[in-house]
Amino acid sequence: MGREDAGFSSYLVIYRMNDYEPAATTVLPGAFVYDLYWLDDTFCAVADDGLYFVDSDGTVSAKHDFEGDYLCRVSLGNGYI
Repeated sequence: MGREDAGFSSYLVIYRMNDYEPAATTVLPGAFVYDLYWLDDTFCAVADDGLYFVDSDGTVSAKHDFEGDYLCRVSLGNGYI
């Protein structure tokens, strides 16, 4: 997480298990990420303003916007998102 232009951004840094160098880095501007969940070949980043689907190369492939609403709490697990 970092601060940019008087707002916060979350940084997702993806590492491979056999390497010390990052495989990819992604910035989610204005988002506060609560949790990450692995879905087959994509990460689901649960943030306060939406769901971000991030490929293993760091590309945001899709986003579900909460349309002005904000998430305050989240719990992932047991097959539920």
